[in-house]
Amino acid sequence: MPEWLNISIIALTQIIILFGLFGLIIPIFPGLVVIWLAILGYGIISGFSTLGIVVFSVATLLMLVGTIVDNLFMGVGARKGGASWSTIIVALLVGVIGTVIFPPL
Repeated sequence: MPEWLNISIIALTQIIILFGLFGLIIPIFPGLVVIWLAILGYGIISGFSTLGIVVFSVATLLMLVGTIVDNLFMGVGARKGGASWSTIIVALLVGVIGTVIFPPL
């Protein structure tokens, strides 16, 4: 791969990761997933080495744990706001099903 293309791919990946980091401030925007997708895209384009697979695996675990913790915090906040447990569970299920049927772009 030419050096200019390699630098361009790295720069684009970094811009997408920064976009994901800034997106963590916005409640609806899935910043962790955007960061994970940027890492996945870079790995696919540049080829996964042994270290790359390990780093991607760690990034995947961090994304999954972060997403689960975020949903738990939202549920606890809703519960403190007066929502019932059944409402919280239904909202979580509808959110997951909606993401599968209408995935975010």
